[in-house]
Amino acid sequence: MIDDKKYTFLQKNVCVKFYSLTDYHVRPVVCAWERTSPRKYPVGPWKLTNYIVHFILDGEGVCYYENKKYVVEKGAIFAIAPGKTVSYMQNPDNPWRSIWIEINGADCGTLFEQSGLGSDVFVKTVSDYDKFAAMFLNAMNDGNLNEDPQGFIMLSNIYRIFAEIAAEFASSGSQKTIKTQLVEKIVDYIDKNYGNDISAGTIAKTFFVSPQYLSRIFRREIKMSPQAYLTSVRLSKAAEMLANGNFTISSISESTGFASPYYFSEVFKKKYLVSPAKYRAREQAAKKDR
Repeated sequence: MIDDKKYTFLQKNVCVKFYSLTDYHVRPVVCAWERTSPRKYPVGPWKLTNYIVHFILDGEGVCYYENKKYVVEKGAIFAIAPGKTVSYMQNPDNPWRSIWIEINGADCGTLFEQSGLGSDVFVKTVSDYDKFAAMFLNAMNDGNLNEDPQGFIMLSNIYRIFAEIAAEFASSGSQKTIKTQLVEKIVDYIDKNYGNDISAGTIAKTFFVSPQYLSRIFRREIKMSPQAYLTSVRLSKAAEMLANGNFTISSISESTGFASPYYFSEVFKKKYLVSPAKYRAREQAAKKDR
Protein backbone atom coordinates (compact mmCIF):
# COMPACT_ATOMS: atom_id res chain seq x y z
CA MET A 1 0.00 0.00 0.00
CA ILE A 2 1.43 3.40 -0.99
CA ASP A 3 1.63 5.90 1.87
CA ASP A 4 0.24 9.13 0.41
CA LYS A 5 1.10 11.03 3.61
CA LYS A 6 4.78 10.07 3.42
CA TYR A 7 5.05 10.93 -0.27
CA THR A 8 3.30 14.29 -0.36
CA PHE A 9 4.07 14.81 -4.06
CA LEU A 10 1.42 12.17 -4.84
CA GLN A 11 -1.22 14.84 -4.30
CA LYS A 12 -0.31 16.60 -7.55
CA ASN A 13 1.80 16.20 -10.68
CA VAL A 14 5.47 17.02 -10.04
CA CYS A 15 8.41 17.40 -12.42
CA VAL A 16 11.93 17.95 -11.05
CA LYS A 17 14.59 19.07 -13.54
CA PHE A 18 18.35 18.81 -13.07
CA TYR A 19 21.02 21.11 -14.45
CA SER A 20 24.32 19.26 -14.47
CA LEU A 21 27.35 21.46 -15.09
CA THR A 22 29.61 18.44 -15.57
CA ASP A 23 29.72 16.20 -18.63
CA TYR A 24 28.83 12.98 -16.81
CA HIS A 25 28.56 9.81 -18.86
CA VAL A 26 25.10 9.31 -17.31
CA ARG A 27 23.19 12.49 -16.44
CA PRO A 28 19.78 12.82 -14.78
CA VAL A 29 17.56 15.19 -16.74
CA VAL A 30 14.09 14.87 -15.22
CA CYS A 31 12.38 12.90 -12.47
CA ALA A 32 8.62 13.26 -12.74
CA TRP A 33 5.39 12.01 -11.23
CA GLU A 34 2.09 12.06 -13.07
CA ARG A 35 -1.48 11.32 -12.20
CA THR A 36 -3.03 10.97 -15.63
CA SER A 37 -6.54 11.96 -16.54
CA PRO A 38 -8.69 9.39 -18.32
CA ARG A 39 -8.24 9.60 -22.09
CA LYS A 40 -10.00 7.76 -24.85
CA TYR A 41 -7.46 8.64 -27.52
CA PRO A 42 -3.67 8.30 -27.90
CA VAL A 43 -1.28 10.97 -26.63
CA GLY A 44 1.47 11.70 -29.14
CA PRO A 45 3.09 10.55 -31.28
CA TRP A 46 6.35 12.20 -30.28
CA LYS A 47 10.01 11.40 -30.83
CA LEU A 48 12.00 10.93 -27.67
CA THR A 49 15.37 12.62 -27.19
CA ASN A 50 16.36 11.06 -23.82
CA TYR A 51 16.39 7.60 -22.28
CA ILE A 52 13.23 7.17 -20.19
CA VAL A 53 12.35 4.60 -17.52
CA HIS A 54 8.82 4.57 -16.05
CA PHE A 55 7.52 2.60 -13.11
CA ILE A 56 3.74 2.15 -13.17
CA LEU A 57 2.38 2.49 -9.63
CA ASP A 58 -1.13 1.51 -10.65
CA GLY A 59 -3.59 1.65 -13.52
CA GLU A 60 -3.02 0.52 -17.07
CA GLY A 61 -2.75 1.60 -20.68
CA VAL A 62 -0.93 0.85 -23.92
CA CYS A 63 2.07 2.16 -25.85
CA TYR A 64 2.25 2.15 -29.65
CA TYR A 65 5.57 1.90 -31.49
CA GLU A 66 6.15 0.81 -35.12
CA ASN A 67 2.67 -0.72 -35.44
CA LYS A 68 3.22 -2.72 -32.24
CA LYS A 69 1.04 -2.46 -29.16
CA TYR A 70 2.59 -2.82 -25.70
CA VAL A 71 0.27 -3.34 -22.72
CA VAL A 72 1.45 -1.34 -19.69
CA GLU A 73 0.02 -2.07 -16.24
CA LYS A 74 0.67 -1.87 -12.51
CA GLY A 75 4.17 -2.94 -11.52
CA ALA A 76 5.64 -2.62 -15.00
CA ILE A 77 9.02 -1.20 -15.88
CA PHE A 78 8.28 0.73 -19.06
CA ALA A 79 11.49 1.96 -20.74
CA ILE A 80 12.13 3.64 -24.08
CA ALA A 81 15.43 4.48 -25.78
CA PRO A 82 15.79 7.83 -27.59
CA GLY A 83 15.02 8.24 -31.26
CA LYS A 84 11.80 6.24 -30.96
CA THR A 85 8.48 7.79 -31.98
CA VAL A 86 5.80 6.55 -29.61
CA SER A 87 2.26 7.33 -28.50
CA TYR A 88 0.41 6.37 -25.33
CA MET A 89 -3.19 5.64 -24.56
CA GLN A 90 -4.58 5.27 -21.03
CA ASN A 91 -7.34 2.88 -20.08
CA PRO A 92 -10.07 5.50 -19.44
CA ASP A 93 -11.57 3.29 -16.72
CA ASN A 94 -8.23 2.76 -14.95
CA PRO A 95 -5.58 5.30 -16.08
CA TRP A 96 -2.03 4.66 -14.94
CA ARG A 97 -0.06 6.64 -12.38
CA SER A 98 3.67 6.59 -12.99
CA ILE A 99 7.03 7.90 -11.86
CA TRP A 100 9.59 8.27 -14.59
CA ILE A 101 13.24 9.22 -14.87
CA GLU A 102 14.86 10.71 -17.96
CA ILE A 103 18.62 10.41 -18.45
CA ASN A 104 21.15 11.18 -21.17
CA GLY A 105 24.89 10.87 -21.66
CA ALA A 106 27.38 8.76 -23.60
CA ASP A 107 27.02 5.65 -21.42
CA CYS A 108 23.23 5.50 -21.23
CA GLY A 109 23.05 3.04 -24.11
CA THR A 110 25.42 0.72 -22.26
CA LEU A 111 23.41 1.18 -19.06
CA PHE A 112 20.19 0.22 -20.85
CA GLU A 113 21.81 -2.76 -22.53
CA GLN A 114 23.57 -4.16 -19.48
CA SER A 115 20.44 -3.86 -17.36
CA GLY A 116 18.43 -5.82 -19.93
CA LEU A 117 16.30 -2.91 -21.17
CA GLY A 118 17.66 -3.06 -24.73
CA SER A 119 17.50 -0.31 -27.33
CA ASP A 120 13.82 -0.13 -28.29
CA VAL A 121 10.67 -0.26 -26.15
CA PHE A 122 10.76 -2.45 -23.03
CA VAL A 123 7.70 -3.41 -20.97
CA LYS A 124 7.87 -6.08 -18.26
CA THR A 125 6.27 -6.49 -14.84
CA VAL A 126 8.61 -6.78 -11.86
CA SER A 127 8.46 -9.69 -9.44
CA ASP A 128 8.62 -7.52 -6.28
CA TYR A 129 6.26 -4.57 -6.66
CA ASP A 130 6.89 -3.13 -3.18
CA LYS A 131 10.68 -3.01 -3.63
CA PHE A 132 10.55 -1.21 -6.97
CA ALA A 133 7.74 1.11 -5.90
CA ALA A 134 9.78 2.16 -2.85
CA MET A 135 12.89 2.85 -4.96
CA PHE A 136 11.06 5.04 -7.48
CA LEU A 137 9.00 6.80 -4.79
CA ASN A 138 12.13 7.56 -2.76
CA ALA A 139 13.98 8.80 -5.85
CA MET A 140 11.09 11.14 -6.65
CA ASN A 141 10.87 12.23 -3.01
CA ASP A 142 14.61 12.96 -2.83
CA GLY A 143 14.45 15.00 -6.01
CA ASN A 144 11.41 16.92 -4.84
CA LEU A 145 12.61 17.70 -1.30
CA ASN A 146 16.37 18.21 -1.70
CA GLU A 147 18.38 20.94 -3.36
CA ASP A 148 20.12 18.76 -5.94
CA PRO A 149 20.55 20.82 -9.15
CA GLN A 150 23.61 18.84 -10.27
CA GLY A 151 21.71 15.58 -9.79
CA PHE A 152 24.17 13.94 -7.39
CA ILE A 153 21.48 12.47 -5.14
CA MET A 154 19.33 11.49 -8.09
CA LEU A 155 22.27 9.80 -9.80
CA SER A 156 22.79 7.57 -6.78
CA ASN A 157 19.10 6.60 -6.93
CA ILE A 158 19.35 5.94 -10.66
CA TYR A 159 22.24 3.51 -10.26
CA ARG A 160 20.42 1.67 -7.47
CA ILE A 161 17.30 1.36 -9.62
CA PHE A 162 19.32 0.09 -12.59
CA ALA A 163 21.15 -2.40 -10.36
CA GLU A 164 17.79 -3.90 -9.37
CA ILE A 165 16.51 -3.81 -12.95
CA ALA A 166 19.65 -5.68 -14.05
CA ALA A 167 19.17 -8.27 -11.30
CA GLU A 168 15.56 -8.68 -12.38
CA PHE A 169 15.84 -8.76 -16.16
CA ALA A 170 19.44 -9.01 -17.40
CA SER A 171 21.26 -12.25 -18.11
CA SER A 172 24.50 -13.05 -19.91
CA GLY A 173 22.53 -14.63 -22.73
CA SER A 174 20.13 -11.72 -23.13
CA GLN A 175 22.99 -9.22 -23.02
CA LYS A 176 24.78 -11.09 -25.78
CA THR A 177 21.61 -11.14 -27.88
CA ILE A 178 21.05 -7.40 -27.37
CA LYS A 179 24.64 -6.59 -28.37
CA THR A 180 24.38 -8.82 -31.43
CA GLN A 181 21.12 -7.17 -32.45
CA LEU A 182 22.68 -3.71 -32.06
CA VAL A 183 25.64 -4.67 -34.26
CA GLU A 184 23.26 -6.11 -36.86
CA LYS A 185 21.31 -2.83 -36.93
CA ILE A 186 24.52 -0.83 -37.33
CA VAL A 187 25.76 -3.12 -40.10
CA ASP A 188 22.44 -2.67 -41.90
CA TYR A 189 22.71 1.11 -41.43
CA ILE A 190 26.24 1.13 -42.90
CA ASP A 191 25.19 -1.06 -45.83
CA LYS A 192 22.43 1.43 -46.66
CA ASN A 193 24.35 4.66 -45.98
CA TYR A 194 27.98 3.96 -46.98
CA GLY A 195 27.75 6.58 -49.73
CA ASN A 196 26.86 9.35 -47.29
CA ASP A 197 29.19 11.44 -45.14
CA ILE A 198 29.26 9.06 -42.16
CA SER A 199 32.04 7.87 -39.87
CA ALA A 200 32.40 5.74 -36.75
CA GLY A 201 31.77 8.89 -34.71
CA THR A 202 28.54 9.82 -36.47
CA ILE A 203 27.36 6.18 -36.30
CA ALA A 204 27.92 6.18 -32.53
CA LYS A 205 25.83 9.36 -32.22
CA THR A 206 23.09 7.93 -34.45
CA PHE A 207 22.75 4.87 -32.20
CA PHE A 208 23.22 6.78 -28.94
CA VAL A 209 26.33 4.88 -27.80
CA SER A 210 29.85 6.02 -27.03
CA PRO A 211 32.54 5.55 -29.74
CA GLN A 212 34.50 3.36 -27.34
CA TYR A 213 31.53 1.06 -26.73
CA LEU A 214 30.73 0.91 -30.44
CA SER A 215 34.30 -0.12 -31.24
CA ARG A 216 34.32 -2.73 -28.47
CA ILE A 217 31.14 -4.56 -29.54
CA PHE A 218 32.06 -4.33 -33.24
CA ARG A 219 35.47 -5.90 -32.67
CA ARG A 220 33.92 -8.67 -30.62
CA GLU A 221 31.08 -9.45 -33.03
CA ILE A 222 32.70 -9.04 -36.46
CA LYS A 223 36.41 -8.90 -35.63
CA MET A 224 37.07 -5.40 -36.97
CA SER A 225 36.51 -1.79 -35.99
CA PRO A 226 33.38 0.03 -37.25
CA GLN A 227 35.55 2.35 -39.35
CA ALA A 228 37.33 -0.63 -40.93
CA TYR A 229 33.97 -2.24 -41.72
CA LEU A 230 32.68 0.98 -43.28
CA THR A 231 35.81 1.27 -45.43
CA SER A 232 35.52 -2.40 -46.43
CA VAL A 233 31.91 -1.90 -47.57
CA ARG A 234 32.85 1.20 -49.54
CA LEU A 235 35.74 -0.55 -51.27
CA SER A 236 33.60 -3.58 -52.09
CA LYS A 237 30.92 -1.39 -53.69
CA ALA A 238 33.59 0.56 -55.58
CA ALA A 239 35.08 -2.67 -56.92
CA GLU A 240 31.63 -3.72 -58.17
CA MET A 241 31.21 -0.41 -59.99
CA LEU A 242 34.67 -0.69 -61.56
CA ALA A 243 34.03 -4.21 -62.78
CA ASN A 244 30.53 -3.57 -64.12
CA GLY A 245 30.52 -0.10 -65.61
CA ASN A 246 32.39 2.81 -67.11
CA PHE A 247 31.98 5.28 -64.26
CA THR A 248 34.80 7.74 -63.73
CA ILE A 249 37.11 7.24 -60.77
CA SER A 250 35.87 10.56 -59.41
CA SER A 251 32.19 9.56 -59.57
CA ILE A 252 32.90 6.17 -57.98
CA SER A 253 34.85 7.85 -55.20
CA GLU A 254 32.01 10.28 -54.50
CA SER A 255 29.19 7.74 -54.67
CA THR A 256 30.94 5.36 -52.26
CA GLY A 257 31.59 8.02 -49.64
CA PHE A 258 35.33 8.68 -50.00
CA ALA A 259 36.62 12.17 -49.26
CA SER A 260 38.51 12.52 -52.55
CA PRO A 261 39.51 10.50 -55.65
CA TYR A 262 43.13 10.60 -54.49
CA TYR A 263 42.30 9.13 -51.07
CA PHE A 264 39.99 6.55 -52.67
CA SER A 265 42.75 5.40 -55.05
CA GLU A 266 45.25 5.18 -52.22
CA VAL A 267 42.98 3.07 -50.00
CA PHE A 268 41.81 0.92 -52.93
CA LYS A 269 45.37 0.07 -53.92
CA LYS A 270 46.24 -0.99 -50.37
CA LYS A 271 43.46 -3.58 -50.42
CA TYR A 272 43.50 -4.78 -54.04
CA LEU A 273 47.23 -4.17 -54.75
CA VAL A 274 46.44 -2.41 -58.01
CA SER A 275 45.05 1.03 -58.88
CA PRO A 276 41.30 1.39 -59.57
CA ALA A 277 42.00 1.89 -63.30
CA LYS A 278 44.11 -1.28 -63.55
CA TYR A 279 41.54 -3.21 -61.51
CA ARG A 280 38.79 -2.21 -63.94
CA ALA A 281 40.88 -3.14 -66.96
CA ARG A 282 41.74 -6.53 -65.45
CA GLU A 283 38.18 -7.39 -64.41
CA GLN A 284 36.57 -6.29 -67.66
CA ALA A 285 39.19 -8.17 -69.71
CA ALA A 286 38.51 -11.30 -67.66
CA LYS A 287 34.80 -10.98 -68.44
CA LYS A 288 35.47 -10.85 -72.17
CA ASP A 289 37.58 -14.01 -71.97
CA ARG A 290 34.85 -16.01 -70.29
